[in-house]
Parts: sequence; C-alpha cells; structure tokens
Amino acid sequence: MRPKVIFFDYGGTLAYVDPPPERIWLHLLKELGFTPNPAAFGEAFQIANETAGRLNIYDYHGRMREYWRRYDGLIFERLGIDDPRGVLADAINAGFGRPDWYHLYPDVRETLQALRSNGYQLGIISNNVDEMLERLQQLGLTRDFNTVTYSQEARADKPDPKIFRLALDRAGCRPDEAVHIGDSYEADVVGARQAGISPIFIDRDERHVGVDCLRITDLREVLPAVGSRL
Repeated sequence: MRPKVIFFDYGGTLAYVDPPPERIWLHLLKELGFTPNPAAFGEAFQIANETAGRLNIYDYHGRMREYWRRYDGLIFERLGIDDPRGVLADAINAGFGRPDWYHLYPDVRETLQALRSNGYQLGIISNNVDEMLERLQQLGLTRDFNTVTYSQEARADKPDPKIFRLALDRAGCRPDEAVHIGDSYEADVVGARQAGISPIFIDRDERHVGVDCLRITDLREVLPAVGSRL
C-alpha cells in the first residue's frame, strides 16, 4: 500500500545548525564584550548541558525564555560574569534566534515540492521544543507541512510511540498509511516501528550500510521509494 502521509524528522534530516552551538556561544559572547578562555568556556558549557539535562523540558512549554535564562545563567556563573537581571541571557537567546545559523540540506526543497505535487500529506515528528516553529518559519518550511508534532508538547520523546500516535491523530491516518523518515536509528526507525509506521533511514554520511530497513542517502530518493501517486 502506498502511504498517505510522509513524516519527517527535523534536525539532521531537514535542517542543521552551523556553526555548532559552542561556537555560536563564543561568537555572541564576543559581541557582548567577553572573550573567555576556550577551555574555561568548554567546561562551563558542559556543566550547563549536564545540569539542564536534569530539568524537565516538558514543563517549559511556552516558557523557553525562562528555561534559557536558567541555562545561560549556569554558564555565566561558571565564567564569573554577573547577569542578575538576565539581560545578557536574553541577548544570547536572541542571538541564537538569528536565521544565519540554521540551514536546509540541499535536497529538501526539491523533495518536498515533488511529494506535495504527487498528493502526499507531509508532517514533522521531532524531538524538539516550541522554538522549532520559529525555525521552520525562518527556513520557509511552514507551508510545506500539514502537521508539526514535537516532543515538548507531546511530553514524549521519540522512540516513545506516544509522539507518533499524536502525529497520526493530527494527520488523520492509520499507522499503515504513513512513512517516517529520520537520521536516528533508535529514535526514528525503532520509534516508527513501535507505532506501526514504516521507517526510512536517511544516512547522509553513509555510516550505517547494514541497517535492517529501507536506507537512503539523499531525500530525493524518497519519491521513487514510496511511488508516484499521479
């Protein structure tokens, strides 16, 4: 049976961040007049990630400014930078919102256009926070997708079937009417299968030749894989 809906992961499948967050941080700190020792910053960045990882990100749905203030405050504290009112943290957060850092893979627009032209409904299922909606708008992807489902609102991360079921409900389709494409075997392949959805593994760097599912290296292979509906 040809699918009715094709779901995509977001990061690593449709888009990527460049330069990496650590370098963006250092760039923004320099703009604010701070040039920390790279080793000291690296330690502060690691500690902030470990500490923030213990927070329940689901509880910050619609409150990501508060979350990032806490996260940024950890880095500033380790670097000995005072920011009692969160002004610097807000500046860092605004800096991360610039469209310069976010990029589409070169095969994305052509693939989405071809799939939509062939009558497929498209959706996103991503382990992400509500800021992803802004990224989609910046990248000009908002109109390409019928539904967007992300883990912070679903209160479940892939591979938990809960987030896939929410996406299916929104798309109005059964699991056997859907395909999910992603770059993480555990999150995307295992997760989709647990929800009864057929997975396609996107392996851009060709590092996973022996996976036990349909594997592609370029999103332009999707339409031939699922078939034209015209």
